[in-house]
Amino acid sequence: MADQCTTFTNCKVVQDILNDLNDTNGDHADDATWVLTSSFVILTMQSGFGMLEMGSSARGHEVNIMLKNVYDVVCGAFAYYALGFGISYGSPSNGFMGMGDFFVDTDGRNPTEAGLLFTTYIFQFSFAAT
Repeated sequence: MADQCTTFTNCKVVQDILNDLNDTNGDHADDATWVLTSSFVILTMQSGFGMLEMGSSARGHEVNIMLKNVYDVVCGAFAYYALGFGISYGSPSNGFMGMGDFFVDTDGRNPTEAGLLFTTYIFQFSFAAT
């Protein structure tokens, strides 16, 4: 291998590996990072809503309000996982709603497609739960 590569940047093996990585991932990692960051920002609005509700209610109800907000996010995540994503993006579709792909699953997809699927789920869930 030392006789094939005179310098690291001119090495055919390294160039082949870099080309394969670029072909496989492309800009998907950057897209997923941006979408997940946006999802985090959207989900932090839940705490703001909790603070607004606490300021609008009687003293002593703070714990109940914050637990209700946690319950909303957890139940919203499960409901969107079980039904919402399939209705929104299900593969057999009639033009109005999806009728399949309930309980989001990768079904043996390659890791890049699976990551993009779950990134899309988290992004859409952040809107559904808020």
